[in-house]
Amino acid sequence: ETLKDVEVTGEAGGGFVKVRMNGEFAIIDIQYENIDYIKEDLTTFKDLVISAHNDAVKKKKDEIKVKMSSTLIPGLF
Repeated sequence: ETLKDVEVTGEAGGGFVKVRMNGEFAIIDIQYENIDYIKEDLTTFKDLVISAHNDAVKKKKDEIKVKMSSTLIPGLF
């Protein structure tokens, strides 16, 4: 399994919004709870989606660092 094949999930709002991202940093799924809340406050929902995506990006970058550090010269990352 290569880094390109690994999917990650970012969360925001205590798991209220979850964004699943593929190895190419593209969003492939968004899950959320409580549709009534979303209708009442779309601005907050948008912020939660962005935050969940940023969380997924951070997880993917951390994963890349770990994978790269195990294959390259120690101390490089």
